[in-house]
Amino acid sequence: MRRDANLIGRNTARLRNQRNLTQSMLVARLQLLGCDITRDVLCNIELQRYAATDQHAYYLAKALKVEIRELFPS
Repeated sequence: MRRDANLIGRNTARLRNQRNLTQSMLVARLQLLGCDITRDVLCNIELQRYAATDQHAYYLAKALKVEIRELFPS
């Protein structure tokens, strides 16, 4: 997959780190919200190796407590 096919990976990692969350902690939050995701999938989203779905973006924004637009580059 092309790295530019995933627009939210870098900001997801940045926002997670700003909140002092590990990938496992964020995955636990996502799962509690109803998002079926593993740490491996999150890792690949952050590294832009996996195309995040609209569902991923929705749940990531909720778990990170940000507006969904903050996941996307300006």
